[in-house]
Amino acid sequence: FQPGSKVASAENSELRRANGEVLTAETQSDDIYQLPLRAGLGISWNAKRLLLSSDITFEQWSTTQLNTDNDLHNTVKWAMGAEWSLAERSYLFYQKPLLLRTGFFIQNHHQTVEGNTFPLWGFSVGASLPIRRKLHHLSMNYSFRQR
Repeated sequence: FQPGSKVASAENSELRRANGEVLTAETQSDDIYQLPLRAGLGISWNAKRLLLSSDITFEQWSTTQLNTDNDLHNTVKWAMGAEWSLAERSYLFYQKPLLLRTGFFIQNHHQTVEGNTFPLWGFSVGASLPIRRKLHHLSMNYSFRQR
């Protein structure tokens, strides 16, 4: 859970001489932005060598305050993933289990342009090698994301 928060911004500019004397100083308009509330829930299931997980996240963009003329809509993101631990055996002189991972997500975008929505989706695949008594991992993955 992440409550919506307010963020303020201001632009200040000064023109100074080499000796530090201020010739002009300006302050542009202060803007206040309201960021969306975010809430999520997840679940996982663990078998002997398989971990499955899924989560859903809601973002309340309809109540945000941004300096834009676009319509903002609430978003929902659904993600799922799996991790499979191969049996402990030797892989090129490596004596620890290799972990294989994959995941997928889909989400609606918070903006529409000329009535068109833009669904976001993506997936990832990867492998991980445990090192130092399984306290650390060396991971390699490929991720793809489509807008």
